[in-house]
Amino acid sequence: MSDPLLEIDSLSLGFRQGKTTRETLSRVCFQVRKGEIRCLVGESGCGKSVTGLSIPGLLPPQARLLGGRILFHGRDLTRLSEEELDAVRGKSIAMIFQDIMGSLNPVLTVGRQMTEGMRRHLGLTAREASERAVELMRKCGIPNPENTMKRFPHMLSGGQRQRVMIAMALSCSPELLIADEPTTALDVTVQLQILQLLTRLREESGMAILFITHDFGVVAEIADRVTVMYAGQCVEDAPKDVLLSAPAHPYTQALLRSVPDLRDDGKRTLYAIPGTVPQDWSRIPGCRFAPRCPYRRSACETAAVPMAAAAEGHCVRCLFPVPFGKEAAEG
Repeated sequence: MSDPLLEIDSLSLGFRQGKTTRETLSRVCFQVRKGEIRCLVGESGCGKSVTGLSIPGLLPPQARLLGGRILFHGRDLTRLSEEELDAVRGKSIAMIFQDIMGSLNPVLTVGRQMTEGMRRHLGLTAREASERAVELMRKCGIPNPENTMKRFPHMLSGGQRQRVMIAMALSCSPELLIADEPTTALDVTVQLQILQLLTRLREESGMAILFITHDFGVVAEIADRVTVMYAGQCVEDAPKDVLLSAPAHPYTQALLRSVPDLRDDGKRTLYAIPGTVPQDWSRIPGCRFAPRCPYRRSACETAAVPMAAAAEGHCVRCLFPVPFGKEAAEG
């Protein structure tokens, strides 16, 4: 097997609050290989977006690295200067942000924003960059791209803005695309079109994608591998088909049971996970999901829980994994 394009190695991060630093990520580990689509899944507040933003070094100044490495082609991005990171951002690693409107400058035309990165990273002239921008927007399904180049972001629909963001992210042919819930605010038809577009572009270019989402429908559509996050930790990691059919962690099982199914006969009550994601998990000595877990035992609340192999290529952070099936679902 080839070396990973991206390796998150025991990454721990915190945010400075006054005189203290509150841990946000705790020894997060996963890899992304060339051409692979890996999904990060979990509820809001589990650390998915912080993980994504940490890779190109886009966290706010109060963020603190507490340990671990972010390796891209074996090079530790956490040790690069801001100038060195600027050479990587947009060129080798690109990002699509969750807040589409907030990510586009409202006072600059789409064309100005599309061409800026290409002129900086690829050394293209204004004309060459404009021609490439039009070609990319057409490839991303934007009608009449020449006219769109002259428009401002507020003049476009949500789906068009998202396609512009994708075209902008692809403008320098990145090796890794980080997509932070890019379809959340879109209707289901446009959402499917965006997912199909990303899958097609991956197949054409060999680009790897780290896709951050809370939607298992999206996971089923595009993922190769899935990492489930809870309270700043990775709690399960497996190929998509394995994770969807035989999840080992009670949290993953609970998330899947919360998803509506078109085959339901109307008699099934949609499951809701009790409680909420803890705000300060540093005070939890054992399993961080234990307070919400229906299968918890006394050891879960006191013992540290490491990631362990559940099967080949399938890891889980649980002392007492419960088989996923009809009995567990009804339990």
